[in-house]
Parts: sequence; C-alpha cells; structure tokens
Amino acid sequence: MAPIEDWRGSGTVLVGDDDEGVRKLLDATLCRAGLTVLLARGGREGVDLFRRYSDDIRVVVLDRTMPDIGGEDAFDEIRRIRPDVRIMLISGYSEERAAWHFIDKGLDAFLHKPFEPRALLERIRRIIDGG
Repeated sequence: MAPIEDWRGSGTVLVGDDDEGVRKLLDATLCRAGLTVLLARGGREGVDLFRRYSDDIRVVVLDRTMPDIGGEDAFDEIRRIRPDVRIMLISGYSEERAAWHFIDKGLDAFLHKPFEPRALLERIRRIIDGG
C-alpha cells in the first residue's frame, strides 16, 4: 500500500461541522488527496446537501455536536436517504462517549479531535478502499 502522503482518492466527501477551522482543515486535506469536498456548517445543511448530491457522495464526515441538529440525527436522516453510504464521526469527546449512540447503526469510522491530517487520510482511505 502506498504511503498515506501519496494516496489519492476519487469521489465526493460531504463534511458537516460547525467549526470553520475544522471545515477548512478537512477541505484542504481531502482536496490535496484528489477528493471533491462539499462543506456544511451544520447538520441540517449537511442533510440538505446530502439529499441533493446523494448519488455522488462516497463518504460523509459528521461532527458529533452541532447547534442545529447533531451528528446522531443527521446520521439517521442521511441513512434513511441512502442506507449504504459510508459515515465517519468526528468529535472532541472520547470515542466511547461520542460513538455509543452509533454502536448498532453501522458507523464506519471515528476520529477524535484534534486530529492530524495524516490520521484523517488514513481513516478516509480505509473507508474508500474498503480496508
């Protein structure tokens, strides 16, 4: 397998996070890896973007806590639209605390904030490459 710095993906990733700095980091990192990125400032906007572009989106990255609708509700709505979409949760809370609501829902990955771009790409590569 190629080093993560050399990995290039294809397709669209939807990012839902209310923190502008996190959105910018995700956007820059994923675009450098060859992915197209759709950015949402919250859960409601993320669901709306997913509804509009669901056929093109390969991966959804959701923050656990957002001011309008949280990651869990956005996750549920997105899965109702397209049950097979791959979803990664990001959160400043520990994985045990943040992801326990998702245990039986088929969450594909979790990433603890703050994170390094390398860790983000490793998780995204595993999701996209199926490994």
